[in-house]
Amino acid sequence: MNSRMIVSLAMATMSLIIAAGCSSPKSKKKSPEEIQAEAAASVGTHYTTVVFEKGKSGLNALNKEDIKKLAALAHKNPKPIEEIRILAWADKEYPNKVEGRANTSEIILASDRARIIKEYLEEELKELEDIDSYNMAKRPGLFSKLFKNEEYDVKNAIEKSGTTGSRLPDGSVSYTKASKALIVIDYEGDEDK
Repeated sequence: MNSRMIVSLAMATMSLIIAAGCSSPKSKKKSPEEIQAEAAASVGTHYTTVVFEKGKSGLNALNKEDIKKLAALAHKNPKPIEEIRILAWADKEYPNKVEGRANTSEIILASDRARIIKEYLEEELKELEDIDSYNMAKRPGLFSKLFKNEEYDVKNAIEKSGTTGSRLPDGSVSYTKASKALIVIDYEGDEDK
């Protein structure tokens, strides 16, 4: 997935959340699965947001259910999986350009969250996929900035897009990234969408 795809995914997610929230009372409210299917059709990608308890890296029952649904969608897609990306935050937002440094415990927490999601995805998908993780508790390093590699592209696009809006258990929508991870599945042949 290139940065253009991430921005497209973010725009599709935001527009679908807004459209679902603005529907008239007479219209049928869309389920999360219907919203996900519409977003996948528009950008050729499946995704989910995992919400963690503050300071924890373990997956709760709701997280596991969401990841299982994502894996089921991936198995139903006729196209082979090209890549899976996990973007994991600690309990703070992505570091800004001025302060730019997270403490070691935040970096470890985000890393642990990504590792646990990766292990669970591998278990649910029952196959080894190309799974990349991005620690969103730290900004791209000098190497990433100089060569504008995939880490730089992903983090730059996410920073600009403000993606990861998610429906919380109480029904409200949160656009913060702290204490969350975003899982994105790309399929072969979808890079031109």
